[in-house]
Amino acid sequence: MIATYLAKIFDFVINTLKEINEGFLSLGLEKPKPFFLENHTNLDMILRADVHTAHHRAQTIVYLRLKGVKPPSFGI
Repeated sequence: MIATYLAKIFDFVINTLKEINEGFLSLGLEKPKPFFLENHTNLDMILRADVHTAHHRAQTIVYLRLKGVKPPSFGI
């Protein structure tokens, strides 16, 4: 089921983020990236991923509501 798969992925990401130290967050500028991501640190990339996830979550909620389905609670 998709919800189970997503829960596993979110758990993996949360556990990985717990292991990251502050010094790692300021690194990443030297990594090759597409032009639109140049000058992004590891923290910038993590924040972009979070915003991207929120965007798709919102799109999914709208889609479900338009189909008459009550979206699940996200435990917030």
